[in-house]
Amino acid sequence: MIRSRFARVVALAALALVASAGRARADSEAQALFDEGKRLMSAGRIDSACDRFERSQRLEPAGGTLLHLAACREQQGKTATAWEHFNQALSAARAAQRRDREQVAAEHIAALEPKLVRLRVVVSPGVKQIAKLEITRDGKALDPAAWGVAAPVDPGAHAIVASAPGRRAWEKSVEATRAGTTVDVEVPDLAVAPIAAPTEDESDGSTQRALGVAAGGVGLVGVVVGTVFGLRSASARDEADRICGGPAPLDCPQEGVDVADDARAFGNVSTVAFIVGAIGLAGGAVLWFTAPSRRDAAASMMRGELRFSF
Repeated sequence: MIRSRFARVVALAALALVASAGRARADSEAQALFDEGKRLMSAGRIDSACDRFERSQRLEPAGGTLLHLAACREQQGKTATAWEHFNQALSAARAAQRRDREQVAAEHIAALEPKLVRLRVVVSPGVKQIAKLEITRDGKALDPAAWGVAAPVDPGAHAIVASAPGRRAWEKSVEATRAGTTVDVEVPDLAVAPIAAPTEDESDGSTQRALGVAAGGVGLVGVVVGTVFGLRSASARDEADRICGGPAPLDCPQEGVDVADDARAFGNVSTVAFIVGAIGLAGGAVLWFTAPSRRDAAASMMRGELRFSF
């Protein structure tokens, strides 16, 4: 019992050491990325700096890194993304009771809010009734609760797509660039998608004829197999008669009995194969000769056109 407890304690200690080493490695990588981000930002390489800050934040979330990332996005001109990061940093600073960071985040939020560009996706009550309607903005699905809400977006072009099963998809690209403005995008009623016309294979009978050929092929194989096993059955029966000195019910040595059993087995296989072959050939013939021709398909289409012309 003591050994077992000791082993568990050792195992837990080892796991703790491994976890601690992993955290230390993540911390060091995050710190290196953070320092590189600061260096790049000082050198004016804003895009690369933002990339380093973001990767550092993913490895080891920290309030200071988040503030630097927010400031970096602000310098990129991504006002909505920067505003969102500053709000996250504000919450983190309040939780950590870091008044200095809280003040920095609040000042930036206040400065950014008048510059924000907002985009509102307007969906009428009738369009909302479309079953399984989905609306995306820049490839990301919008929650129905966000429909009609003026949400901050980064300045630039934004793609709005609306789709639903059985409806034609609708897409629109809008420019939202003026600071302090809201751009409205109204989603129209989605047109019902047309039912696909029959394909050539379905209308001219070529698919049915192909199935007829396949069925005929199976039937032909069945006939060949039945013939082969029928010949083997006859040969085995003759061999059994020779060994036994004539057909049953004569007494026969075991060798003759075994050969007679083979003859019966071959005969059964032959019978089944002939049945399958006959069904396949008959079915193939029916499929082939009842398939509509191209002329019939054309006449049917013409009748349909005439019927709908009145």
